[in-house]
Amino acid sequence: MLILPLEKKTFTRDFLNGKGTLEFDLDAGGVLNPDAPFADSISLVRIGGSGIPSLEFGDAAGLACRVPFSSSAESGIELSRPDKVGMGKLGARLYFTGSASGNLKGLMPAGPAGFSFGIEAGGGVGYQRFAIYDAAQNAGAIIADLLAGLRLPQHCGRLDRIPEPGEILTFQYSGFLALNAGLTWGYQLTGHQGMDYRELHPVADYELRLKAAVSFGYRLGGEFSIQASRGHSANFVRLTVRKQQDARFDGAASFNLDAAAKFTGVPESADEFLRAVAGADLLGALELFRKIRNVSDLKTLEEVAGKLYVGTLQELAQTWIGKALDNNSVGEFIGIANRAAADYENLDASVSKRVTQAIHLYEDYLGQGTLPLLERALEMVTGLDSRQSLVNLSDSEAWSIVDRLAGGDVLSASMPDLAKTASVALDFLRGKLQPRLLDVIGVLQKSSALNEAAAFKDVWYKRITEAANRSFSLQVNAAFARASHAEALLDVEIDLASQRGPELFAAAAHGNFAGLFQRANLPFLVVHQGVLTHSLTKSCQLNISVFGWQQKSLVEIMSKTENLIQAGPAGGIQIFTTEAAVKQRRETKGRDKTTEIVESNFLMRFAGEAELGANTIRELQRVSAEYDLLASDDHTTTEEMADYLALAEMVGLIPSADAYALEWKAQFPAGFGKVTARYVVAFTAESVRDAFTLPVTEMAEIARTVTRQLVRAQLVSGRPVTDDLTLIGLVYLDPEMQRRYDTQGFTAIEKKAWTVRMPGGSRTLKPELSIFVTRLLKMERDVVVSLSNLSRVINKAREVGTAVPEQALENAARKFVECAVDLDGGTGRINSFFAVFDALIAAGSRREVCRDSSMILEIQAGDKSRKVTKYLTSAPAAKES
Repeated sequence: MLILPLEKKTFTRDFLNGKGTLEFDLDAGGVLNPDAPFADSISLVRIGGSGIPSLEFGDAAGLACRVPFSSSAESGIELSRPDKVGMGKLGARLYFTGSASGNLKGLMPAGPAGFSFGIEAGGGVGYQRFAIYDAAQNAGAIIADLLAGLRLPQHCGRLDRIPEPGEILTFQYSGFLALNAGLTWGYQLTGHQGMDYRELHPVADYELRLKAAVSFGYRLGGEFSIQASRGHSANFVRLTVRKQQDARFDGAASFNLDAAAKFTGVPESADEFLRAVAGADLLGALELFRKIRNVSDLKTLEEVAGKLYVGTLQELAQTWIGKALDNNSVGEFIGIANRAAADYENLDASVSKRVTQAIHLYEDYLGQGTLPLLERALEMVTGLDSRQSLVNLSDSEAWSIVDRLAGGDVLSASMPDLAKTASVALDFLRGKLQPRLLDVIGVLQKSSALNEAAAFKDVWYKRITEAANRSFSLQVNAAFARASHAEALLDVEIDLASQRGPELFAAAAHGNFAGLFQRANLPFLVVHQGVLTHSLTKSCQLNISVFGWQQKSLVEIMSKTENLIQAGPAGGIQIFTTEAAVKQRRETKGRDKTTEIVESNFLMRFAGEAELGANTIRELQRVSAEYDLLASDDHTTTEEMADYLALAEMVGLIPSADAYALEWKAQFPAGFGKVTARYVVAFTAESVRDAFTLPVTEMAEIARTVTRQLVRAQLVSGRPVTDDLTLIGLVYLDPEMQRRYDTQGFTAIEKKAWTVRMPGGSRTLKPELSIFVTRLLKMERDVVVSLSNLSRVINKAREVGTAVPEQALENAARKFVECAVDLDGGTGRINSFFAVFDALIAAGSRREVCRDSSMILEIQAGDKSRKVTKYLTSAPAAKES
């Protein structure tokens, strides 16, 4: 045993208090001789205290750590042998379990008021100091040095406090990180001609179009470790944030968006979209040039071009051949149009991408009337040759171009590559490259009479913002849930010799990364691969799908925008333009049959094509649906919360509803307050295949269980026990009802009063409402039967290696939509099919792959103006504990 006194000379850094002694004892085997090297048999040394309640170190005016010494406290030194740290070396990791102390206010990012979580609530923290020593050094000297260098990673923000080579200081806590994501937003656009399965084929296909910028401020609550170590050179300190190694709830971060997404470049995109739907854009013009390739007379040309393009072609003729189009001049004009299209089509692939970006930049700045601004900014960007050259780039417009050309990922971008793209864009703007395309763009923008669509632009901005927030929130939480403990969430080096270095370090080391990655700070940083810096650069690439791609629908789109344009559950934008969809969405509030038709048709298409490895429509690689589970009163009980968590467990989003419920109850000691819950189901073509790997009997049981759990979450939880919908749900959930329906049919249930026993007395369902019970029972049975039939068809096609018959897929899609139950009372349509399918995918993959589905619970705690959002997102089963 080694005994060291607790006094100032034992520590050289941040010792704050304590009197008594520290005792060092063995965990197993060997002899601890302080005057000799550690014996090979020693791997762990336990630490205890004598005559002291605790050891405290850190900053008396700020963050400090208090370490209690008791039988339940874990403190010790873990040794790493030369095979892990190098020949002749010995690694030593000093670790403590303690609690945070000192003046925490303003140091660590906090969550919403009324939410007791982690360090904010006085929860436990952990501390580690790892250092490398000469293996021949005496054990006593190593232990003494480990204690002498004791300090928090938050206190390494000066040049004289940077960790030594090989030294790592770690602070573990439960709390929040304050973050900001500055990304480039963009969109892909696809059109579909009809609503039926056979007609769902794209009529336009637009590559990703990067726009300007979007900014998200957010807070992420979880169990984190912040590490400080030496950077790549003497002036740099490295901060690395990971999930705690023993984090209990990897998939349940607490999440808050500070504000709505802030966009630039959006109003112009509404014009772009309208031109694209009408076909009055460059892509539409190039397609027209291909169609008129063999036309030889004016009448045929006008018929092919249509009213929309006749004026455009006449104006282009004046520019290209200096005369009006007639039968004599058509051939000359078409020859030039053919060359323009061919020149664009024949571009080398490496050049084509740069030209496409140049076209997009030109169109945007032309639409704003700011081409001189673009030219000046591009000239600046062409001079960038390294990351260091960004130091002198102060022009905001040039930075905007850099962001856009880098796709929002300036941290990883090659500056010479960006400079080359800027050079191509400059040549395009000056007419040195593809000059005829400049003419086409200019004529199209002048001739498009779309400037009166002000109302459309307002709704368009609102929908894009809503979709981007959904997309970003889902993806940042999924990225967090799926990150392993070995992966860095954030990993950055900060130059402490720079003027702002110590200030930047102080904020980041305390979990406040919101301003760290601003443009002005990038020259002073070295950013390593991190989940929250490198995995989110594409989170705002919105998919825009137009169902019923018809020019005549433009009037409806612009005049009925509230109903016809909607943000999809997983962040895409869906626009319905067919006459039937226009009518139904105008008359229906909330979820409607039109939406379900689209979702079911595409899901069936995935089911058919997945078995053959066929290429599905690229823009709809993710089909999504949404369930609103709850619109609660101002107080949600623990039992009601358990219903939603039980559904999440059933569909494979969390491992244990009971464990999560207990943890959340502790986080909200005053109760949950008002809660709203959404279940977003998202499918990819690859994941659908897993749904049909299960035996039919197992599929049927899953379908029944999920349907019943979903109905409980939608009708029973969060509603007064006297509510008619609650009684309908409770009667349906009675196993006796299912037995009666299966053996005697609907006549044994309808037009009868059913009594439900519950705490506080019994309640009776009105006889005229029992029809809704049979409708729910019929939905359950129909989903089971339809899935079983579809599974047999798909398995038969798989066995013989043929395509799944389209008629079978159409029948299945129609049947699943018809299964839904319409109820009064604001619930909209109840359709368990998508939830069932999600559970089948989870079961079929044995929960070994991540799905895009999530359950999202917004909890208003304390101050009702703020809320905590919990995203339950699937992670590989091995990650959960």
